[in-house]
Amino acid sequence: MARITLSILDEAILDQVMQLFWQRGFFNLSVDDIVAETGLNRTALYKHFHGKEGLFMAMLKRYENNITQAFIAPLHSNHSDGFKAIKTFFLQFLELSKSSEISFGCFLIATASDIPFHQPHVAQFVHQFYKKLHQLFSKHLKQLVQKNAQLSPNALADFLVGNVVGLMTLFRSRSPQKMIRNQVNGILQFIADLTKQ
Repeated sequence: MARITLSILDEAILDQVMQLFWQRGFFNLSVDDIVAETGLNRTALYKHFHGKEGLFMAMLKRYENNITQAFIAPLHSNHSDGFKAIKTFFLQFLELSKSSEISFGCFLIATASDIPFHQPHVAQFVHQFYKKLHQLFSKHLKQLVQKNAQLSPNALADFLVGNVVGLMTLFRSRSPQKMIRNQVNGILQFIADLTKQ
């Protein structure tokens, strides 16, 4: 969808729509619910988004542009210290755990759990996020393990992507701060140990 389509609609309403999707999921939210709870005009919904599925995809892209891109920014750095880039990324989870903000990750994880029931392009969107995260981790891990041929940057990147999904799930389930903190510290200790090998 062209960015102009979103820009002509009220940002506050779009925020509400996005929140509704990640709270209830695609299948538990009807067009009638969206119209009733957000005030989004039904005619505008079908004109600009061609129905609920188009609106859902637009909200996934909006989530990526507004939230995900900012969160993975530390991994886009060209810092010569791969560990520092990865550490900066994971430390964000500790900051989030101190606040009441729980929306990070929820929309993607809610969508990922519904993938078998969605259209292929929805599943592809989530897998593209995993792929992008994998590539960014792999770039920094190559710096860390270049002296140890037994360690695979690709395998380690898969491990870290899995941990990101796990952390997002902990946020979604409103897990205790201590659990999130221990998870992050465990990941960082593991990566730090790689630099010593």
